[in-house]
Amino acid sequence: MKKIRWGVLSTARIGTKKVIPAMQLGEYCTVTAIASRRLEKAQAL
Repeated sequence: MKKIRWGVLSTARIGTKKVIPAMQLGEYCTVTAIASRRLEKAQAL
């Protein structure tokens, strides 16, 4: 089965602490892009 590539449109705490880590654990998920108003925050993830 192919992986689903996700893009996240926030660097809010719920995303960085719960949503993104859960996606990274998924066998068929990969986080491909992260958007933020601050470039540094997006790059840090």
